[in-house]
Amino acid sequence: EGGRGGGGAGVFLEDLSLADRVSDKGLVQRGAFISGAFAAASDGKEFSVYDPGSRAELAKVADLGAEDVRRAVADADLAWGSWRKLLAKERGQALQKWGAEIRANAEDLAIIASSESGKPIAEARAEVSYAVSFIDLYAAEATRVRGTIIPPTSPNRRLFVQKQPVGPCA
Repeated sequence: EGGRGGGGAGVFLEDLSLADRVSDKGLVQRGAFISGAFAAASDGKEFSVYDPGSRAELAKVADLGAEDVRRAVADADLAWGSWRKLLAKERGQALQKWGAEIRANAEDLAIIASSESGKPIAEARAEVSYAVSFIDLYAAEATRVRGTIIPPTSPNRRLFVQKQPVGPCA
């Protein structure tokens, strides 16, 4: 029998896990990305993500607590030491590479966004495209970082503003 509606065998989208809906299974992770790797919550807690249309469980993901967030921020602060030493051009190139990865996986990312939010796939595709446009913008801006000389308020002084990345924010 199989299938719904009394017909022949069939597989329905709502019967598939999120990982089964995408080409690149590596895009569906249970953990949070901390220190360059996907990590479970320190207490092992997870929560389910559901397709709002079918109410089918799509995946289980890490349910991070305050200690996990503190660890993520501390690790980001450690990584900041090497990131801040990069030239503006190198930071821009890193963002360009990230944007290219998003574009290469755009369809799968749209499927994920559509599945977990219930929005139409066309809208999810537009959302992915819109998101990557900001990464492209900031990749280009990274190379345009310039200081400014401000008119002095007293003679024999020069005021100079040097723009620098500020580091992790949480």
